[in-house]
Amino acid sequence: MNVICMGSSGFVGKEVLKQLIKNEKINKITCIVRKPLTGIEDNEKTNFIIQNDFSNYSEELLKELVKSHHACIWTIGGRRSQFPTQEEYEKVSIDYTITFATGIVNALKSTTTTTNPFTFIYCSGMGANEKANESIINRIEIETRIVKGKVERSLTEIQKSNTNLFNLLIFRPGGITENQNKFIQWLLSSFTVDLSHLSKVIIDKLINTNEISQDTTSTTIIFNKDIYNYN
Repeated sequence: MNVICMGSSGFVGKEVLKQLIKNEKINKITCIVRKPLTGIEDNEKTNFIIQNDFSNYSEELLKELVKSHHACIWTIGGRRSQFPTQEEYEKVSIDYTITFATGIVNALKSTTTTTNPFTFIYCSGMGANEKANESIINRIEIETRIVKGKVERSLTEIQKSNTNLFNLLIFRPGGITENQNKFIQWLLSSFTVDLSHLSKVIIDKLINTNEISQDTTSTTIIFNKDIYNYN
């Protein structure tokens, strides 16, 4: 299986890339980045494409990507607090994601010769909801959840309009932790998930989707509890 890995320099994306490299069922990985990554072990699977502008891709690149890849794992975004302004956060989280997904679908329409849809995995977040309100319970990371909810809606609209071409999986992890002991993971399992485990589940679900005939008439959402309980 050949996979596009977007966000491979980030917290989640870097771990996803690490596990993709080690997975025997993954044959090729293409990372689209602004600059070469460091700290990635030498391997024959991984190819890096330097792209300065994530809001504008050439038709030739997109057509080549869909011809030679089965899926994309998208981990670009993060939390609102990680960005200097709301405008920048929305540009990276919404515009970049929808621009790429739309470009992929347009490329598929002009080049596809297979009956298998392209799988797009979007790493969202717990409580994603573009209509979230500012009640006391909902106030935590509300800007993040609203933006991720907008992305989910836009991707779902793309999927519904292209059910034979575009298969959509949305992951909604809670707080993503690293190297916590098993007891703490269990204690906080309603709200958090381990980074390594999350990455494993993303890749396993992707491979299973590719190997098994899927119903692509609706969007699949994997919640934090489903991620935690996945074996």
